[in-house]
Amino acid sequence: MEAGSFRFEIGEFECVSVSDGSLNYSPESFFANVPLERVEEVLRERNLPTAQVMTPYTCLFINTGEHRVMVDTGAGDLGAHAADVFPGLDHSTSVTGLLPENLRAAGIGPLGIDTVIITHAHPDHVGGTLDETGALVFPNAHYYISPQEWDFWRSDAATTKAPSVMVDTARRNLKPIKERLTFVEDTSEVIPGVHAIATFGHTPGHIALSIASEGSICCTFPMQCSILSN
Repeated sequence: MEAGSFRFEIGEFECVSVSDGSLNYSPESFFANVPLERVEEVLRERNLPTAQVMTPYTCLFINTGEHRVMVDTGAGDLGAHAADVFPGLDHSTSVTGLLPENLRAAGIGPLGIDTVIITHAHPDHVGGTLDETGALVFPNAHYYISPQEWDFWRSDAATTKAPSVMVDTARRNLKPIKERLTFVEDTSEVIPGVHAIATFGHTPGHIALSIASEGSICCTFPMQCSILSN
């Protein structure tokens, strides 16, 4: 296990969970239907800060032997703007954009990535598509996203249903991949062994992935993975 990453296998597929950093959120943003006093009590019981909730950002790399795949691109410089998103919190530990360096530390070169699957276009999942110069971090990749997700963030409806920081980040990072993009529908095979699963709700076109190799199946949502083996 290298710092910032964790290796595991799904059948013959080599997988690496790679850290992009973390961001501090207000407790209210996570537990909107629970009394704040109860939230603070539970956090205190676990020796965690009560004023904020630290959320790690993790992306998944998959080497199928035929393809080298990134699931989402991380948050980019979102951490630098954390105080604008969640003012009043201690953001000294809100640091993002670590994905490229943690990939390299794990022996994975961004130039070798040939496939990028975007589960949804929230800032922490597409904010790392471009580097500080506006160039693609994964310039040799082909990109995949659901058509519902693509259409929503480019629509007028997005400006009334989502905060401006989300809309701006999605549009800025999605536009450059337009000419190298393929839409995936529910149950579509993205690449051999990897299928899209429609899980609309978190966003209008959110997808999860089913990853299968040699009798092992992983149903993965952003930052989660449950593996079943025959």
